[in-house]
Amino acid sequence: MSREDWPTKKLGEVCSKSTGVAYKSSDFTEESSGSVPVILLRDFDHPFYTEKYLTNLDRYSNHVWVETGDILISKTSDIKLCVWKGPKSVLNQNAMRLRVNKSEIEKNLVLYFLRIKINELRGLLVGGTIRFVKEGEIMGLEVPIPPPQTQRAIVKRLDAIRKAQELNEKQISLADELLNSLIQGEILEGPWEEIELREVVRNQEFTNPKKKPRVRFNYIEISCIHPETKRIMKFREILGEKAPSRARKVVRDGDTVWSTVRPYLENIAHVIHLPDPKVASTGFCVLSPKSSVIDHNWLYYNVSSNWFIKKILPFQKGASYPAVSDGNILSQTIKFALIKEQKKIVKKLTAVQEYKNRLLKQKKLLQELFESTLNKAMKGELVK
Repeated sequence: MSREDWPTKKLGEVCSKSTGVAYKSSDFTEESSGSVPVILLRDFDHPFYTEKYLTNLDRYSNHVWVETGDILISKTSDIKLCVWKGPKSVLNQNAMRLRVNKSEIEKNLVLYFLRIKINELRGLLVGGTIRFVKEGEIMGLEVPIPPPQTQRAIVKRLDAIRKAQELNEKQISLADELLNSLIQGEILEGPWEEIELREVVRNQEFTNPKKKPRVRFNYIEISCIHPETKRIMKFREILGEKAPSRARKVVRDGDTVWSTVRPYLENIAHVIHLPDPKVASTGFCVLSPKSSVIDHNWLYYNVSSNWFIKKILPFQKGASYPAVSDGNILSQTIKFALIKEQKKIVKKLTAVQEYKNRLLKQKKLLQELFESTLNKAMKGELVK
């Protein structure tokens, strides 16, 4: 049977849905004793456990219970999808529980179908301050129903890729744990003195690209930071004459850029192997190491550590855009060792970081393979 001959049904015809309940935040607790797990939207990122529990269960009569294997989808602007793998829990508002009628279609095929529809659903968002997609739009999606044998073949192929992705994600997590453990033990808890950050970095250099209107600059802004590698993975090439007014801070290879806006988001990046001339937004504090006294990696590991970030957060000012100043950052202390000792320790950390970077490349390739395979499957090109 060709793809054109596959029947289709609306999602609501192959799945039952239940909508989460608007529980009062005052009934949330972090204590599990005498309460039940409650699934919030942020728990979709780690569908093995909940961060909160619900007390006063008897105040509510319309609980939506979620069990292992249920599909969950959020309805708000950052539409998320997951399969719940944690304990029996109740579902909070702005999310739906889907249960598949397995007599018609494989559950994982529905899950994989929804994955390729996420961007389409984001295009259907409505509302003002809080944007959401209507339940009818989700349940009205047309789901292709291949023959049972074809369904099983598609799911088998995609399940194999997902298992490889899960293994890759576990390896990345373990690499992160090892790296953080080494930073903690070798740098933060080492027998090192503390020194004010401004003592080991150069004074900030400024430039005005508009004075060089025909020169192309590589402009670094927050969106250039890769969320996992914490490297500048892309930049915006701009002509000097068209440079934004905030493009002022000179950046060189080996520098660390530290976003002063919403510092709790930890937009901190190590600038490596990017072509000159580089210029950063004034929303960054640019830390250029004095190479004779501090290794650029040692500097980065210090200022990107939780220990250092926690010292900065109390200086935030502003409600809409909480920010700190360059001075707040430069006045903090970091751990300091002789350059020879720094390089010994950095060598260990770099080996782990490079291993993690290889895993992240594998993650990208696996995601591309998954998306390509999924698109072919839904076009009927995967199994003839």
